[in-house]
Amino acid sequence: MIREIAKYLNENNMNADLGYPGEEEGVFLLDTYSNSIADITKEESIQILVQVINAEDAYLKAKKKTEEVKKLLNKLENVYGLNDRYVGNKGSIHIFSINLKIGGIK
Repeated sequence: MIREIAKYLNENNMNADLGYPGEEEGVFLLDTYSNSIADITKEESIQILVQVINAEDAYLKAKKKTEEVKKLLNKLENVYGLNDRYVGNKGSIHIFSINLKIGGIK
């Protein structure tokens, strides 16, 4: 399901990729936990890191992009437990973390 979310975000111009962020700006998806709740259902916990680098007002730009990603995710079915927080900065890099769960029938 994480690949479908990345594809959906890219279709909406969010520059999404799977894996941990490097030195580039973008939206990075991490599959943190998968669990079969029953024989026919599956739940995944996904973390999305929004990273902005070397921008004027980088914190505000990262926060705005995070809100845009959350707005898109809210349109998807089976998404719940959606929350975000500011992770921090390292020099000119600002990162927000979005956590969500997605579940449904296998």
